[in-house]
Amino acid sequence: MAVLPEREQPTEAGNARRAEAKRVDRIGWRLAGVGWEFSSQVLAGVLLGWGIDWFFETKPWGIVGGAAAGLSVGTLQFIRNAVKLNREMGPVTAPREGWKPVDAPKEPDEQDEGVAPTADLSPEELRAQAERRQRGIVDDD
Repeated sequence: MAVLPEREQPTEAGNARRAEAKRVDRIGWRLAGVGWEFSSQVLAGVLLGWGIDWFFETKPWGIVGGAAAGLSVGTLQFIRNAVKLNREMGPVTAPREGWKPVDAPKEPDEQDEGVAPTADLSPEELRAQAERRQRGIVDDD
């Protein structure tokens, strides 16, 4: 019988990172669902218009009207879902010096003195730190 190695006990920081990763994945899949929902509503409008054209012999106005209705309903629903998901994602604040790629080399004039390492901070602590920076509150510790 094979003996499985003991698993390390999960830490609070590890749990927080996993929970944040799951939350981001869920939001990503929901964003993909929003796109599918939009395209299906447009397709449903076109098919409904095609059915109206076939039944009432009004070619091409049923398809045109159905496509317009599908686009308008799809766009309205897309905006509602996007706003809802944007609220769930929370605020994203840009650094004052602008965004830099993760692997970008540091410029020679950048100083790391006085900057607390962020690798050991939980997502909540990182958000709080970013909010303090945005408000101009400087940590003296």
